[in-house]
Amino acid sequence: MTTAATSDSLGSMNETVRIPIASLIVISLAAMAVASFGIWLAMDEHYAPLTPALTSSGALFVYAWPVPFMLMALGAAIVRVSTGSLRASSPALGLYFLMLALALSWCVLAFRFAEPRAAFALLGTLFVLTLITIQAFARHSRPAAWMQLPWLIWVTIALYLSLRALIINYNQLLKLQVENLPG
Repeated sequence: MTTAATSDSLGSMNETVRIPIASLIVISLAAMAVASFGIWLAMDEHYAPLTPALTSSGALFVYAWPVPFMLMALGAAIVRVSTGSLRASSPALGLYFLMLALALSWCVLAFRFAEPRAAFALLGTLFVLTLITIQAFARHSRPAAWMQLPWLIWVTIALYLSLRALIINYNQLLKLQVENLPG
């Protein structure tokens, strides 16, 4: 094979790899932006009653939130490159995109519709899915799997906060029911 032919085949391979990787990053950042905007709009209303144990200020949230998303995207890109083909990386990347979809769904449930029970259940599912995704990424690349750890931590904290919101809402509901008892 000549140098020109080798160069051409490498160039086309790089293009086919580069396009999906760029798509992974763009989709991840778009998901983060949509989720961030939705959370930012309702943060004060929904986080105000929570105890300060693990809640954060808006400024910390703005700076911390992108890190897990960027690492998730980078890990997905590493999986895509390490497999050599989109077909080989599809199962792991399918889990990754499902994680993004559940993360966005959680934002809608928790902040737009203020549904603490549904948000908590969805976060529990997202927690398990994140563990499964980490395992799937590890089959292709250990660094890609480790890059999902900040997301797992973030989901764990969100799960705690959702449980806390659920308990507070439940206690407030009980209080209202007791106050409205006849007699």
